[in-house]
Amino acid sequence: MTLESCKKCKYHVNLVSGQVMCKYRENIDSLATENGNVIGCPIDKTKY
Repeated sequence: MTLESCKKCKYHVNLVSGQVMCKYRENIDSLATENGNVIGCPIDKTKY
């Protein structure tokens, strides 16, 4: 997922020091970003 799409996602909490705070699961997870993309996004994994 791109960072811009992530910011619009209902599970997006915040972006802190290049890490996306995501509340897709019960707890808030920290996901890395690289070149404007979110690495390991759980939304991307559920598409396939």
